[in-house]
Amino acid sequence: AVLRTVAGYDAARFESMEARFVKPFFPGETLRTEMWIRGNDVHFRCRVVGRDEIVLNKLSTNAFTSSPVDAVLRYMGIRKLLVAGVNTNYCVESFIRTAYDLGYETVLLEDCCATLDPRHHAATCEAIDGIFCRVYRSDEMIAAIRRRASQAR
Repeated sequence: AVLRTVAGYDAARFESMEARFVKPFFPGETLRTEMWIRGNDVHFRCRVVGRDEIVLNKLSTNAFTSSPVDAVLRYMGIRKLLVAGVNTNYCVESFIRTAYDLGYETVLLEDCCATLDPRHHAATCEAIDGIFCRVYRSDEMIAAIRRRASQAR
């Protein structure tokens, strides 16, 4: 999922979308997805490259409860979120449920998320789709963004 997330992020950058990060600030823990990640390490291809990119550290499983992400998004007028992350059935799901409660329109990029057990990932995607968010693959979302951009011209 990490490598797929990187591919999705590159495409988003290519489409001139503003990139925003909320990254965990838990030193030491590891999670095995398609590679080993330590604590709050960010894959080198996802690191911030522009001064307009915002990085917020979160201190709990839900970025809304432990970072100013809601205030930042509201200040910037952002109401639609594309969500990718690690621990689909914990951190990602908590974030999406809270985003829904706060009135955000949210899309979960299912191939840009991962958890230790693929069955838990699939169950979470199925449980929240159509209720708290819409679930799409990153290639479907990129195609939709490209269609919308070409229609706006």
